[in-house]
Amino acid sequence: MDVRTILPKRRVGLADVGRLTARLPAPVSDRVWGTVLQWRMKQGGWTLVPQDDLRRVYREAVRQLGGEVQAYAEFGIYAGDSLGIMADVLAEAGSSAPMFGFDSFRGLPDSVTDDEGGWQPGAFYCPEWVTRWNLSTNHGVGPDRITLIPGWFDESLTPGLAGELGIERISIAQLDADAYSSTVPVLDWLTPLLADRAVLIFDDWFAGGNTEEIGIGVQRAFEEWLERRPEFTAEAFATYGFGPGAGRKEVVGKAFIVSRTPA
Repeated sequence: MDVRTILPKRRVGLADVGRLTARLPAPVSDRVWGTVLQWRMKQGGWTLVPQDDLRRVYREAVRQLGGEVQAYAEFGIYAGDSLGIMADVLAEAGSSAPMFGFDSFRGLPDSVTDDEGGWQPGAFYCPEWVTRWNLSTNHGVGPDRITLIPGWFDESLTPGLAGELGIERISIAQLDADAYSSTVPVLDWLTPLLADRAVLIFDDWFAGGNTEEIGIGVQRAFEEWLERRPEFTAEAFATYGFGPGAGRKEVVGKAFIVSRTPA
């Protein structure tokens, strides 16, 4: 495969190599790309997460809930950095709330080619073993603290999954599914599980130059969900992003308090 025929207008970067490697059979690609990604992480500075700013938002989310967190769920975890940060924040608050991470561990699905925002299949591919290694090595979080659930969201998020995992209510959910088509099944699955007062955090809220005037991608998925679910109201309380310390200043995510109206 000649990558020049796929990416003719720009240089091929490390992320492109991962995306293309995801097309190989899983045992081969997981070993090859996982080894490359692990090596890059060991060099330091490799993260897709604005760690300091996200930590601030996580602390505020816990504060908004009065420290009462029943469970935390994250959809689209990549290498697990945001999971590691939340584990630390919950420990600070004295909370042992169960934590769950959902990811394909194969990058974005093929369906994103028809989606808004210019997403590409295989993007953000991180093998599960690298995620577990990163959580343990760089965040001190072992497998007994966080349950990882592999699979495409439209296939893995079944009606019976919550019961299998022992989830009764989710107080905080981070949605980093990137695309509209991946966010819709997550919101639908969360609907009966959200606590009466919960926090939803959307990464990529402003991805690809998206604005609230344009309102595509995850913004559209959330707005349509609220229209279908009039029992919920949402109030934004924070945004986060990369600051000058990361060499750029870019707001990427937005957090909401979501309240369920009593029946």
